[in-house]
Amino acid sequence: MKRKTYNLETQYLEGEPGKPLLVFVHGMCGGAWIWDNFVEYFSSEGFPCFALSLRGHGGSGGAGLFRTHLHSFNDYVRDLEIALSGLSGRKPVLIGHSMGGAIIQRYIELHPNDASGAVLLASVPRSERNARRACKGKVIFRLLGSSNPALSAFAVLGVRRIPGLMKSKCCNYLDADSAKKFAESMSRESLCAALQIAFGRIYREPKFGGQPPVLVAGGSLDYLFSSDEFKATAEYYGSEPVIFPDICHEMAIDPNWRAIVDAIRGFLDDIIDNKR
Repeated sequence: MKRKTYNLETQYLEGEPGKPLLVFVHGMCGGAWIWDNFVEYFSSEGFPCFALSLRGHGGSGGAGLFRTHLHSFNDYVRDLEIALSGLSGRKPVLIGHSMGGAIIQRYIELHPNDASGAVLLASVPRSERNARRACKGKVIFRLLGSSNPALSAFAVLGVRRIPGLMKSKCCNYLDADSAKKFAESMSRESLCAALQIAFGRIYREPKFGGQPPVLVAGGSLDYLFSSDEFKATAEYYGSEPVIFPDICHEMAIDPNWRAIVDAIRGFLDDIIDNKR
């Protein structure tokens, strides 16, 4: 069945020749806006930057109290495919957070030769066993806004997140005003996609051999995923994870985000050097 496509909100900033294009993919309830700190930093360093809001998020089409919940995980992967198809054959470095990291992992399975690298920040674990263990009874409710199933149901149906919960569980270093602004900027999330991530099989073995280099990073204070789960994902890709002390799940807006971009910058420098 042919799935509907939507106009996607995107942000693109030109960069210097010879530097790889960076493509940013947000996580659940987010949007292109969540990458503002990263985009500002990397564009100032000469990297071309492209951030998108998935369908139903930010300023993209497909939003609505009920329509949002029909979007599948594969629909989000398709959004990334459509966005990248307009980039004139460039091989970008894909940077994803949480669900965005899962989307990128699925994308490079399907298109292993179409990216020059991938950065997975607090990503849904690669291991199916780890992902299901992490999600069942724990992450599925926390992703939706509460450890209480009843409150989670209200959250996924569009009730605004509780700023105090977001502050204490996903970004506990934010001041109260920043946490409130963050919570109010969040979009509804698809119940279909959330359940697929929690209980389905979102990853497959790659169709073809080979894969781009992958940087896996997470925070020691992540509320959703553990350091061991980040290590398992990194092991799958043959790399060592970077675990940041005192950083929470919402890495892109953590007050210590500069430490994260410094690690990514080192990864990007290695990619550039290997192309010379």
